[in-house]
Amino acid sequence: MGKVLTDIANGSMPFALNNGFNWVDVRDVCRSAANCVDSGKDGQHYLLPGTWASMPELSQMVKGVIGRRTHIATLPFWTAYLALPFAALSSSITGKRPSFSKGSLHALAVQCRDIPGDLARDQIDHKSRPLEQTIFDSVNWLKEHGQVRI
Repeated sequence: MGKVLTDIANGSMPFALNNGFNWVDVRDVCRSAANCVDSGKDGQHYLLPGTWASMPELSQMVKGVIGRRTHIATLPFWTAYLALPFAALSSSITGKRPSFSKGSLHALAVQCRDIPGDLARDQIDHKSRPLEQTIFDSVNWLKEHGQVRI
């Protein structure tokens, strides 16, 4: 997801798809994993949800951090499948990993919007910080490490 944020911030992803993800801060996942050692039940699996946000919403959050427009239009999800051959061609020309693949689109298409986290909240005190804070911290970290052009 760091690459997604970097691409949005750098203008390499001018079109936002009308789909999204359930975003959870890695710091919250790590805290919950540590809590699991002390408070988790043997053999129990925990889902650690964050906040669902669409790609246009995410782009707006990144815009709020960097202060400039991050996408020019929102497109229907199915249009990404039309762009797959171009992403593969670009990847073969540049030698860089494609920004999306058939597998990543499939994962986006079938992922669950509402991830239940009651068990993790109740048993291991899972808490997810506001997504805006995660995006703010992440984009600023990327800027500090030269990944986002200012």
